[in-house]
Amino acid sequence: KTKRIYLIDIRHEDLRMEIADELLDLANPRRLGGFGETFRFPFQTIEDVVILDDRTLGVLDDNNFPFSAGRTPGKPDDNEFITVRLSRPLKADPRVYR
Repeated sequence: KTKRIYLIDIRHEDLRMEIADELLDLANPRRLGGFGETFRFPFQTIEDVVILDDRTLGVLDDNNFPFSAGRTPGKPDDNEFITVRLSRPLKADPRVYR
């Protein structure tokens, strides 16, 4: 029902957590990948989230071939890599970009 990416800021005592994005409800105004205005990344095995720049995340899944069928029921998934443009900057520690 939900697949979220959380940003946890350990620079503060309260470990502020914010949702960086909802992977089942990504805006897709250019209808990339043959999908409508909403793109979904419905996989159980998100392997990596990489900060590419202050507003862009790379999200990668591993399909565990042939057992994962998140995109099309009954059909093994391909591995997928998407980039997600965030609506606001992450303000991540600059060491992340090295």
